[in-house]
Amino acid sequence: MSDRPTVHLAQYNIAVLRHPMEHPDNRSFEDLLDETNRLAEASPGFVWRHGIDSRDVDDTAYDDPHVLVNASVWESFEQLRDYAFRGWHRDVFKRRAEWFVDSAATMWWVPAGHV
Repeated sequence: MSDRPTVHLAQYNIAVLRHPMEHPDNRSFEDLLDETNRLAEASPGFVWRHGIDSRDVDDTAYDDPHVLVNASVWESFEQLRDYAFRGWHRDVFKRRAEWFVDSAATMWWVPAGHV
């Protein structure tokens, strides 16, 4: 029997900005995006993330410029939790009230290898 997981964890989160992305108050958030994504992709258990860049105001998932989304797939809940709530991302996450008025997330299991 293989030790490889048969399912991975998909996550989708949505957040509502206080101001449109190009607003000067979002500069500190924008400055953190590349490093946050780089560290996610280098994290144990990372499988995939969508390619929408939050800074591209012409390529948004919703008509409202205040709404940002993120989707990724991880090998396990524990690996996603470790990335999200430890180290760099934890420190960024603690600052979310600076940029967002609301956020929500959902997770579900997908077959391993599903993108």
